[in-house]
Amino acid sequence: MPRISRARSESGYYHIMIRGNNKKNIFEYVEDKEKLIEIIKKNITEDKWKLRAYCIMDNHAHLLIEENDKEVSEIMKKLNVTYAMYYNKKHKSTGHVFQDRYKSESIADDAYLLTVMRYIHQNPIKAGIIEDIKDYKWSSYNEYIGKPENRITDTDLLEMLSKNKKEAIKEFIEFHKEIEDETYLEDKEEEKENEEKKAWTLIQDKISESASVNKTELAELLLKNTKLSHRKIAEMLEINRGVVQRIGKERK
Repeated sequence: MPRISRARSESGYYHIMIRGNNKKNIFEYVEDKEKLIEIIKKNITEDKWKLRAYCIMDNHAHLLIEENDKEVSEIMKKLNVTYAMYYNKKHKSTGHVFQDRYKSESIADDAYLLTVMRYIHQNPIKAGIIEDIKDYKWSSYNEYIGKPENRITDTDLLEMLSKNKKEAIKEFIEFHKEIEDETYLEDKEEEKENEEKKAWTLIQDKISESASVNKTELAELLLKNTKLSHRKIAEMLEINRGVVQRIGKERK
């Protein structure tokens, strides 16, 4: 099946998440995180795109990217391939390093841009790794407040908060003290996985109750009790999506 083209962002900004295959820790060690930063820095120099924020965790990383003439798909393909080659060579392994190519969402306005940045920087706090956001070495937060461990981020988004740099940094710090409770890429992915697990449990329970249950009944069950798309239900039950769509219309 051909891959569906990703929607282009009119603003040029994208929130990207890359994650280890089967949630494997592919950035677990210091040298792994350093290597990813090295690759990003090299790619920025070569292809002239801008990194606006990042956070590297053990099994995934978030990037806030502003593309230029080179589309984000090209940027991420180059980055992922380079890191995968490094990782497989280091571990003397073959096969997929990343789960899917990458997850992405386009960013339409300035308010969402800032809240996505905050979400990215707050990842280590939500994971219980640190209590103070500035204590995490592997994010762009300290680049924004002028105390960087690494320098790979373009931080002129501070001007959105104030033209005065000192005042902008102060506003930035205060803004990051607010708890971000919106749903973003990682949360959406987790929610999707939970819905799929719930669906398989419902299917197994229904089959155990009645060996004669048919796929139409299972489709009705999933439409009623899950938030899964028609496409996903059809894929799980190995039936035509049109059948699921018809059942959905009949339920309304």
